[in-house]
Parts: sequence; C-alpha cells; structure tokens
Amino acid sequence: MIATSAFAFAATFSSFSGQVTRDVLNGALTRLRSLDTVAGRAVGYAGTPGEFHRLYEVILRDGTSDDFVRLAQDESVIVRAMGLVCMAQRDPKRAVPLLKSRLPSREAFMHGPGGCCFWTISEGEFAWRLLHNAAYLQMFAQPKSLLATGGCLLDLELLANDGLRRLHRVAAEQIEKSLKAGEMKLEQAWFAAQADAPAMWQIVKAIGRVPPSAKTRRFLLACAADEKLPEAVRLAAASGLTRDAHPDVVSFLAKHGEVLDQLARYKPGHGFLAILRHRAERDRAADSLRRDNAEDIKGFLSLVAYKFDEPFAAEDLIAGVSWPARSTHPELANIVAQSLLRLSARLSEVSQPWNTDSIAIDVFMDFLESDDATDLRTLLGDVEWRQFVQNVRAAAERRAGAALAPR
Repeated sequence: MIATSAFAFAATFSSFSGQVTRDVLNGALTRLRSLDTVAGRAVGYAGTPGEFHRLYEVILRDGTSDDFVRLAQDESVIVRAMGLVCMAQRDPKRAVPLLKSRLPSREAFMHGPGGCCFWTISEGEFAWRLLHNAAYLQMFAQPKSLLATGGCLLDLELLANDGLRRLHRVAAEQIEKSLKAGEMKLEQAWFAAQADAPAMWQIVKAIGRVPPSAKTRRFLLACAADEKLPEAVRLAAASGLTRDAHPDVVSFLAKHGEVLDQLARYKPGHGFLAILRHRAERDRAADSLRRDNAEDIKGFLSLVAYKFDEPFAAEDLIAGVSWPARSTHPELANIVAQSLLRLSARLSEVSQPWNTDSIAIDVFMDFLESDDATDLRTLLGDVEWRQFVQNVRAAAERRAGAALAPR
C-alpha cells in the first residue's frame, strides 16, 4: 500500500552527545533552510557539487537514521528532500517505506541531479527516483535500486493507482525498460511467483496504461480471452485494449466485444470497440494538430466536443476551457462547456476499479480545485455548475465505495 505521512514541524539535530557535532549539524541545517534548489554532486559547466550536495555530505557523515527520518517530516520540502536522500544512502531498508509515503506529494521544487539542466520536480517523483536509484544525485555513480525486480512491481502499483496519475508517465516508461531488460515477464505464472505483486486486476490495468507494443498486446488479448480468469481481470484487459488500434485488437473486440460489454454492463453502442474507435479517431486528429495554430486547435476541440463525451477526452476538453483564444471563439467555448457537463454525467460509467479510464474522475476532481474551474462556472452558470460538481463528486464517491469482488 502507498500512503502519505504528515509533517508539521521544523526538525533540529538534538540527539547527539557532542556539542560540537550538534553545532555543526544545526549550522548545516540552517544553511539548508535557505536553499530553494536541490543540486547534485556534479552540476553546472564545471561539474562541481551544488550547495545542497555539500551540505548533504556533512549531514550524512554526522547524522543518524533517526535524524534523517525527522528531516523527512520537516515543514520545508528542501529539508525533507535531504532527509530522503540521506536515508536512501544510510539505511536503504528503512528508507523504502519512508520514500513510498512521500509518493503522493505534489509539492514541487527546483532540482538538478547532474550537469547543466535544472527543472521542477514534485516531491513524489523525487522519492520515486530515489527508490529506483539511491544514487540519483551522484552523477556518474553506479545506479542502485532500493527495490526488488528493478522496481517494476511498484511501478505496476503506481500505474494502477488513479490518485497517483502524476507519476504515471515515469512509471510507464520504467515498465517499458523493465520489459526490454527482462526484469519483468508478462506471464501470469511470473506474477504469481512474486511475493509483493499487486492483485492481478491491478497488474492488467497497469499494463493497459503502458504504450502499446507487441508484448503488451499479446498479454492483454490473452487475459481478455481467458474465461477462467476473474471478470475484473478480463475487463481490465479489454479496457486496456481500447488504447491499441492494432488490427488484431479490432478483430478480437469485433468478435468478443459483445460478451465483454455485457460483463461490463455497457450500453449498446458504448462498448469497448466503440471506445477504441473513438479514441483512435481522437489520436489521429491530435497527431496532425499544429498546437500553435488557432484554427487547428479550434477544429480539434470542435471534433472532441461534438463527437466525444468519452472519459478519455476529459483532459482535451478541460484544456479547451482555458484556451487563450477562447474569447475570440465564444460559440466554441460554450460547446466545450456543455460537452464537459454531459461528460461529467457519464463519469460513473468509468468508476469501476478495473477501468483504465477511471483516471478521468481524478482529472475532473483536480480541475474543481484549479483556477480554471472559475471559467467553466462562468460559462455554465450557477445551476449547471452545481450539477457539474454534483456529477463529479458522485462519480468519485461511487468509485471510492466500489467493492471489487471478481465474479
């Protein structure tokens, strides 16, 4: 399980018997609190240690594991990052649950693991990178994973977890690497032999969110066709297949889709094959889109808004709400707003835990907390806005209360 931990205090070094050691460490901590960037061992054109790394060397040398845990619970995200880095080096076994507890964190900071490139990273992704490589900030050092099987089991768990969608991209990329390196085998027997493997429906849901390949396609097709497997596993596979328009998938869903649609309780015309075809049409339009061309964007948003009230289009439509040229195309803005309202009413259709499109609920929930939500409220008016909010929250509650008991 992945759970976050609370923090609400400023850490200090007070567990040492030596006054000199306490003073040195607290002095380093004071300097650490003044930083706004996490910099690694070799940064900039000269490849010299960043200030964060110089302080890390002092704190790692003289601190204890208990000190690092306290740092990882500090009110400052930079101080927390120091605690995580030190724990990953000093006490890897104890570091794993601590790092996992930070995965849900979205608080961001600037960082540069090495070289001249610095970019913003969330605390959750930083923790994920340390789990996969405790030497993440040690440029040129041999990578050192803290996890068994290269971390692929954790990545499967992350990719199946809708609430951690901001880590889905890196998790999917790592799963692709694990498959190429032979660290993970897409075989039911292999997963059954892993002590810490997620439930099979979670594994299949996660694989369904990895960019399609011949390996993932064979695995998902086999799972969807296997009548001996629990329905939730088969339906997760079918849902994942809607992201792959390969002829073999189209043929399979054309032949077996009706049975799977009935298991999913989909309405006629809104089953897995229809979702695949709509998604493929959307993807083709997106691939040819010139994102700096207002007419292209207008045409794309019109296509999505008029044709698809499908959950997979959630992010497209939400982006349309804040489109900079919206004011010059008021008629399209209203069309997008109405499409979002209709889509919100369909979110309950993807509230099943096995559904790879259930992430749309989290997209909408995040949108409700964003500044752009004010624009949609203006477009819809108070009555329709309240209905929109009610639809989104009802879908979230339904998913939260869904008991997955494969039949």
